Amino acid sequence: MQVFPFRAVDLWAIGCLIVEMVTGNPLFPGDSDIDQLYHITQWLGNLNRRYKEIFMRNPIFVGMKLPEVNHVEPLERRLPSFTPHALSIVKECLKLDALDRPTSSQLLSHSYFNHDNFAHRFVLELRTKFNKEFGGNSLIGTVSRKPKENPKKEKSTDCDSALIPLL
Repeated sequence: MQVFPFRAVDLWAIGCLIVEMVTGNPLFPGDSDIDQLYHITQWLGNLNRRYKEIFMRNPIFVGMKLPEVNHVEPLERRLPSFTPHALSIVKECLKLDALDRPTSSQLLSHSYFNHDNFAHRFVLELRTKFNKEFGGNSLIGTVSRKPKENPKKEKSTDCDSALIPLL
């Protein structure tokens, strides 16, 4: 049995959720697993050999033919209102091969979060709201300190160090 990293599945879901939150519609609607696979291949391309083999070994799909497309519609056509940064992060999350998707930390460094100083503003706003909500709770304390640097750890971005941990 092939095991995929959970992070890659989570990032796929993030890409789908970004689209659904912005458009109000699912990115890959389908009436069945096969129908959903068709929608995925229509917009992202045919599955690679490894995924085709997994499909063929799955007892649920015995006797079924894997959807194949000759022409892939670019996501830009499906998501014309998306900014270049938003489209880029969706594409990163929806890379067909799970091993090609970024890690969560890499995703936090994406231009979508950093092009307008969003990450910094978000952390400051989150701290303010957290302190307002829980500031009087002596069990929680006040969120104002920055996490200690771990010398063994790679130097993290401002976003990483600010988001981990908040308490």
